[in-house]
Amino acid sequence: MSFQPPRLGPGAIYLRSLDTWIRSNPDLIQVAEVEPQTLWTKAATAGSVPRSSPLERRWLAELPQSLLTHGVGYPIGGTICDQSCHVEEFRRWIAGLDSPWTSEHLSIFDVPTVHGSAPCGFLMPPLQTDRQVALAAANIANRTAALGRPFAFETGVNYFRRQRFEIPDGEFFAAVAETADCGILLDLTNLWVNDRNGRASIEDVLAAIPFERVWEVHLAGIEYKHGHWLDAHCGALDPTLVGFATDVIRDLPNLGAIIFEVAPDRVMTFGEKAFLNQMETLQRLWEQPRRVPATRCPPSPRAVRELPAGPAPEGWEHLIAARMLP
Repeated sequence: MSFQPPRLGPGAIYLRSLDTWIRSNPDLIQVAEVEPQTLWTKAATAGSVPRSSPLERRWLAELPQSLLTHGVGYPIGGTICDQSCHVEEFRRWIAGLDSPWTSEHLSIFDVPTVHGSAPCGFLMPPLQTDRQVALAAANIANRTAALGRPFAFETGVNYFRRQRFEIPDGEFFAAVAETADCGILLDLTNLWVNDRNGRASIEDVLAAIPFERVWEVHLAGIEYKHGHWLDAHCGALDPTLVGFATDVIRDLPNLGAIIFEVAPDRVMTFGEKAFLNQMETLQRLWEQPRRVPATRCPPSPRAVRELPAGPAPEGWEHLIAARMLP
């Protein structure tokens, strides 16, 4: 891995409703991460090109913060992975905002149906198999080439129990990153939700992740509903999660940014004071001394496991379509 991300600092996801707070506090909010798709006009028909406002893009380019781009509509975990329809517009935003790297979710969104591909309405986790590692790595290579920027995938939330045929979570993330030779956007909130829901211990997942590949960290508030802890981007950070972040961030030698996420529908109930308090927490996380990299033992090579054969990626996506779509 030759890319060394610049050290940008702590920041927040950009929302139109946060614009004034972000512009007014550049000393505290040093990075604004823009999700371009949330600002685009959706294409009217399948396969058509989305549109956006050059004026808004230039307005965001004038923010006093360093800028990053993060994709939210075209994940790289599925057999249906758009590398053309949205790419020209996304590349235009990356260049216009001078984003040093970009990122997307290691998830599935579009699935095959008898009528062609269709969005399943929710970012779904891929099965963690060797075939899925190869598929995701190929998608990442194609996306990186299409966008012309270093690329990192986001570690996802997963509300399912791990099946006997699946690679453990941390080993799966490591295998995708090493095979694709890319960066990792370490969403600690997602890993904490997975832990609290009984899927995988956050300590075990982190122990397997190659920390030198982590370019960015995401943090957000969680809530408990419908029998599960949810990555709801709902407000203040869980103190226990902040404790994990404090310990982990000191060991990330190539960390470029820490980003706080809050959902658009939670901003007004959260409030400016609470939002800036969270940014102060991120500032403290960022300013703490880094450990010497040698103090952490590197992850062990992935164990050779005799795992039962699982469904192919296509089979998993057909199951998602059958369960989630009319």
